[in-house]
Amino acid sequence: MVGLYIQPMLRFNIKGKVYVLRNQHLSLKPHDTTNRLMNFLDLSPNRLIDKFCKDHTDKDVRLSDPYSTTRNSKHTALKWVTFLGVGDISSVQKACAEPMKLLGYNFMSNIPLDKKNNKFSTLSKSAKELWPDQFE
Repeated sequence: MVGLYIQPMLRFNIKGKVYVLRNQHLSLKPHDTTNRLMNFLDLSPNRLIDKFCKDHTDKDVRLSDPYSTTRNSKHTALKWVTFLGVGDISSVQKACAEPMKLLGYNFMSNIPLDKKNNKFSTLSKSAKELWPDQFE
């Protein structure tokens, strides 16, 4: 579905007009990602946003309330690997192959092993590799 929206946009000169953001960017590097987004939007750094990121994404606690805004974002971003079954992951990879490639996601070639591999990266390319214009 994402590919349906992004692919046509790539045909046009969208430099400086579109900021592509993967959830993993925001979850794994909230401060850096927020600062880049603020810069893209031509907004000044904001200490309140920095404080929010620190207070709400860097917590080393796992609250029982799934709707809480306070969490360990790194843990939450990759939680799906634990809870989705092999068949579910396989189905998602098949249905979303085109957008996954376009957005730089890794495919699990051996799902049972890759699920257990803590070093398996869900991202095959960095944001800078995919969208260098956002890092100029």
